[in-house]
Amino acid sequence: AARKGEPEIVRLLMEVEGVDVNAVDWEGKTALALAARKGRHDIVRVLLQTKGMDLRGALDEALGHGQSDVIKALIQVARVSLDEESPCNSLMRAAQSGESEAVMTVLNHGTFDINAKDDQGRSALAHSFCNPFSSFSTGATGALLQIPGIDINSTDKYGETILMYASRHLGGDVQKLVETIIKLGGPSDICINAKDVYGRTALAHALLSCARAEVVRTLLAAEGFDYNCADAKGQTPLILATKTADADIVAELLGFEGIKIDSRDDTGRTALAYAISRRH
Repeated sequence: AARKGEPEIVRLLMEVEGVDVNAVDWEGKTALALAARKGRHDIVRVLLQTKGMDLRGALDEALGHGQSDVIKALIQVARVSLDEESPCNSLMRAAQSGESEAVMTVLNHGTFDINAKDDQGRSALAHSFCNPFSSFSTGATGALLQIPGIDINSTDKYGETILMYASRHLGGDVQKLVETIIKLGGPSDICINAKDVYGRTALAHALLSCARAEVVRTLLAAEGFDYNCADAKGQTPLILATKTADADIVAELLGFEGIKIDSRDDTGRTALAYAISRRH
C-alpha cells in the first residue's frame, strides 16, 4: 500500500492487531522507506505516528530521490538528524538527486561546509551532476551555483573539474550551464585548460562524450582556451573532433590561427590520418 501510494489502506492496515510495521519487502525496504522514496509525505506522516517505527533508511531514500516534503516531515515530525559530517553527507546525497528543492531543504535545516568532499574528492556540486538529465535552470546544480563561496574550480581525486562534469552533461540548458561556470571561474585559465589525470581538458570531455555542438563552441570561445592542448595519449582537440566525425567543429578548429594540424598522437597518427582512415 505504501509502494502504491494508498494512504487510506495504510491507515486501515496500521489498525490491524499484530501488524509488523517494520516488515521489509524483497529489497529490504520498509513501508516508511518506500513511502519516502515515492515522495508520499502524507503516508510518511501516518507511519510516523506509530510507536516503534524503524526510521533507518527513510531519510536516505528521501534524499536520494529528492523528496523535499518527506525530508521536512522526517526532520520536523520524527526529529531525524541530517548527516553533516560523514564523507558522503546529506547535502551530497540530496545533490545526487538533481532536485533543487531537496538541496535547499537540507541547507535550511543543517549546517554544512558546501565545499566539503567525499572520499573520491567530489563536492556536493560535483554530486549534482550524478543525474545526467537534470535541468540546470531548475536542478540542484543551478541552486548550488548561486550559493556564495561555492568552489567552482573544485577538482576530484581524478583531477576532474566542475567544468568537465558540465561539459559532458546531458540535461537541459547545458550551454547556459557551461557559460555560467566559465563566467564564475573568472579571468583565470585554470578552469578552462585544467587537465584530469588522463590529460583531458573540459573540451576533450565534451568531444569524447559527443556533447552538443553549442557546448563545444562555448568552450572554444572561452578566453585563454588552448586549442593545441594534447591529452596523455597525444590527442589534440582537432584529432578528437576528427575521430568523432564532427565536420563543423573540425572546420572551426582549423580556423584558429596557430592550430597545429600535423600534431601526432601516441600511435603516430595525425588528424588527417584519422579522417582518411575513417573516410570522413
